[in-house]
Amino acid sequence: MGIEAVKKIRIIAHHSVEKNLIDYLQSLGSMHLTRVASETPERELLPTEIDKRLEEGLQRLRLVIQFLTPYEEKAKGLSAIFGNRIIIPPEDYENFDKEEELNGVIEQAQSLEQQIHQAEAMLSNLENEVAFLRPWSQLDEPPDTLDSFYRVKVMTGVLPAEDLDAILSQIGGETPLAHVDVLHATKREAYVCALVHKSAENALVDLLQKNGFEAVKLEGTLPPSEQIREKEAQMETLRETLSGYHETARRVAERLQELRVLFDIWEERLKKSRVRQQFGATERTVLIEGWVPERIIGKLRREIDNKFQLISLDEIEPDEDESPPILLKNKTLVRPFELITELYGMPHAKEFDPTPFFAPFFAIFFGLCLTDAGYGLVLLVLSVWMVRKYKILLKGSKLIWILMIGGIFTILMGGITGGWFGDMVDRLPSALNGIKDFKNAIMLFDPMKQSMIFFAIALALGFIQICFGLIIKVARDFRDGEFLDALFDPIAWLVLLNGAVLFGLSGAGILPPAFRAIGKWALIAAAAAIVFFSDREKKNPILRVVSGIYTLYGATSYLGDVLSYLRLLALGLATGVIAVVVNIIAFMVAGIPYVGWLGAVIILLGGHAFNIAINALGAFVHTTRLQYVEFFPKFFEGGGKAFKPFKREGKYTLVYEAEKG
Repeated sequence: MGIEAVKKIRIIAHHSVEKNLIDYLQSLGSMHLTRVASETPERELLPTEIDKRLEEGLQRLRLVIQFLTPYEEKAKGLSAIFGNRIIIPPEDYENFDKEEELNGVIEQAQSLEQQIHQAEAMLSNLENEVAFLRPWSQLDEPPDTLDSFYRVKVMTGVLPAEDLDAILSQIGGETPLAHVDVLHATKREAYVCALVHKSAENALVDLLQKNGFEAVKLEGTLPPSEQIREKEAQMETLRETLSGYHETARRVAERLQELRVLFDIWEERLKKSRVRQQFGATERTVLIEGWVPERIIGKLRREIDNKFQLISLDEIEPDEDESPPILLKNKTLVRPFELITELYGMPHAKEFDPTPFFAPFFAIFFGLCLTDAGYGLVLLVLSVWMVRKYKILLKGSKLIWILMIGGIFTILMGGITGGWFGDMVDRLPSALNGIKDFKNAIMLFDPMKQSMIFFAIALALGFIQICFGLIIKVARDFRDGEFLDALFDPIAWLVLLNGAVLFGLSGAGILPPAFRAIGKWALIAAAAAIVFFSDREKKNPILRVVSGIYTLYGATSYLGDVLSYLRLLALGLATGVIAVVVNIIAFMVAGIPYVGWLGAVIILLGGHAFNIAINALGAFVHTTRLQYVEFFPKFFEGGGKAFKPFKREGKYTLVYEAEKG
């Protein structure tokens, strides 16, 4: 339980078995490879021509998959959660024989993507040209003929619409040899065509420029309206062409699963080639070092001896500054909670794995955050169904098992607090009084009416977990022989905190008066130990006492830590209140004639589904936060390096050998 023992090994093999040995170690999936710091001559490990071609091929394939994915028929329902994960038997994966054929598909997809981009660019340009010409559609003459008049100058441009009438009046008064037609107007702009005798051209130009005129150059041998019709016909043709391209892309996308398999095969080849860069070598041998679980060394040695010749395997001592990678190993019910530890960071090799210590608290806290047995039942049933339906895809998934265990504890906490889809049981008809009697028989308190009990439970659980964290630190210090550190740090704080609780509860009349004196003297003794001995390294007694007083002030942080657990109360009450509100609204709607029942069903299903989703997320996040912020700092240091075995890890594929039977 906790951190599994791992040993460092060294494999020396002849070059002739290197490829098969790499394949075997990958299929084993239990060796954490390390780079060999060898004094032997290093072989040339620069990227080979094959590696370069693989990298280029992977880049092309990555872009093709990215291009084709929008054309793929999307998975529906819960299947969409797993994306495009492909389950493939090992023999089909290893004997995949469609590379040459799929190279043609890749080229077709690349050509198709280029054609689509070109057509879309042309369509966009035409749309912009039409948008530009549309305000000028009332112009009857081809733009190229406007400069061909001998005595008349024609100008096209834009004037501000808000001053248009005043500008036109000014033009009519000051330049009688000019005429301005308004072809199109918006709230901001007026598109105009101005005609003026060339003798008055300069005067009109000056007047227009003073009034914000912006000249627009039109081109074309056809009037704008005919140009628009011509371009719209071209656009329609392009849309039909694009539609054909898209249909072709949808047909090509039917090969996407095969392309994804090919991607993982190529990526695995490249990974195997690159992993060789971690090996040491001589002219004829290859040297591999890494870590494996201690329990498999005997099996590993036997299999290597049976499968290969010219090879040896030995256990070796790690370097002085080298720490083993951390591989967590816990019992079945605790193992899912390793996810929480992994998200925070691995313990180092000389400390305890925190997983088994916080797992029970996590499950209880999750249940208290939801406090609804109906919701817990939904989580449990949904988790079990997903595990059964997606057994292979969810194999090794820890989150789904956390939700399953959380569902069980939510049922327990909901039963204790009487929450069954809010107050739904109390709304059942009298014919189902047996269900009400069962609910009342197992219910210990109603958090809505007796919230102080819930308040006390949240604080008590927080206090217990924080004390438990200090006890773990005591055990770690004792194990490491740091007895004084244990006495004047975690033990002193345990005595002080529990003394304060005894003193307070006795003063409140909850405990007998005798406990008041016990608590008082425990407080005094612990405070003195902290003040005088918490900073023993300081030789100056005054500085030591000052530092100790400052350390004693840290008692306020413990108070804050305990109060943080009131989020259990807040989330539990919020879940219950929302559930009751959903029921109230649904039963109000149910009174509407004819369609009320349908509205009530929709509100019940939608409301409770939303409440489950949002509060299950909140339960997970806030329960995790309590471990990270309040519990872990009491004893956990972290900083370990995770055990990462060399194994097959496809982006799209899951190579799975079907169970026989």
